[in-house]
Amino acid sequence: ESDLHQLELERNAALSYIRQMKFPSPLKDEDAKITQTYIEQGIQGLSDENVTK
Repeated sequence: ESDLHQLELERNAALSYIRQMKFPSPLKDEDAKITQTYIEQGIQGLSDENVTK
């Protein structure tokens, strides 16, 4: 139970860190959109994962 709680805290901390990360702005708007999409998909993927033992 406490292990599960710890994993959840670590996951939430990782998600917060990812959201706050600053990425160098790409030269083209299209590149920026693609980069943003990958970041959002990554965050969504982490959020969707169930923490299981």
